[in-house]
Amino acid sequence: MDVSVKQIIVAIVILLASWLVIFFSAITIIEPSFTVLFMAYGFFVGGLFLGFKGVFEYTRGPKKKEKEEEQDEFKEWYR
Repeated sequence: MDVSVKQIIVAIVILLASWLVIFFSAITIIEPSFTVLFMAYGFFVGGLFLGFKGVFEYTRGPKKKEKEEEQDEFKEWYR
């Protein structure tokens, strides 16, 4: 499994966990407090960032490797 796919899966888990904490505090299963909600918001933003990073790496990864290989071949040809 590619590293970017693992990042996307971890990001989804973090997003769902933070959403559940916020949801449970809204329906008062978890006692709502500033620290819990602030940490849930921080995890939500971190998961969102990690997910976008994983998606960008997944979509741009092969293209970047191909470009580096082409540059290496170009450098070898002109030596």
